[in-house]
Amino acid sequence: MNLEEAEKESLSAGTLYQEVTNILKRYSSSLGSLSLKIGISQPTLWRWANQVNSQKPDPNKLLLLLSYDSNRKSIPEIAKFYSGHISIFLRTSFPTQFLNSQNINNEIEIIDDQYDFYIYYICGTEKGASKSELIYTLGQVAAKKAEIPKSQLTLDLVTSLGSFTASKIERLVAADIIILNEYNRYVRNNKNTYINVKEGLDRGLQLLKDFIKPESWDGQKSLFYIYQESVDPSIAKEVTKDLKQAYIHAKEKLLSNKSSSHEAIPYIISVTGESLCFENTEVIQ
Repeated sequence: MNLEEAEKESLSAGTLYQEVTNILKRYSSSLGSLSLKIGISQPTLWRWANQVNSQKPDPNKLLLLLSYDSNRKSIPEIAKFYSGHISIFLRTSFPTQFLNSQNINNEIEIIDDQYDFYIYYICGTEKGASKSELIYTLGQVAAKKAEIPKSQLTLDLVTSLGSFTASKIERLVAADIIILNEYNRYVRNNKNTYINVKEGLDRGLQLLKDFIKPESWDGQKSLFYIYQESVDPSIAKEVTKDLKQAYIHAKEKLLSNKSSSHEAIPYIISVTGESLCFENTEVIQ
């Protein structure tokens, strides 16, 4: 068992909630107002404040409270601000983000829809994208959603379908989320950010659905595997660890080989592992 696993095992929900309760005492008369500001339901905040839950809190939700209360965005800075069991909980819940000193991504609140998200992700690469490339790419997505046969697609039609992209680019530039660099390409202003799991699932899965092109798979740049089996929880933990290591390895290869050359393409990886069941502790007995 490594240090991270040992810390996680030693951290109890009770000791963690004691520290969270001390934070929420400062907002005891205004939980409703706090709920609206940070996007966590008032009943959830009440349960945290009164230490009702037997399970540890959702780390993504807790991060919203801690960021607001500490007025800090960097996950390591937030952990350092609180120290104690909260620090251990953040370090063990966000090991990769902690290592990379990632910031909590509040920019996601400015993103209106899925197309904004696509611009955000494409511009998050080293190469970024030109205005015409973004218009063409989102035009292709719009054509796919409209189920227009490829045999009917022309450059003029795709460009027309993607014409709405120009106003989205302008809005994201005005919000300082993307900028136009010296090569006349749009890139994200802050690339080292962490998007919480819910936002990542809601928008990220749709991104994969819209961009995956099974009809053109050659087994070289695209893949999709899915498999299920019933196993002991200890094996599920081992497989999760394996997937995490595979993700880290692939991410490091992308980072060490990032390029803005003419041949470079925006490429995305996604790793998922989850149980196909729900714990009995998730419902009121």
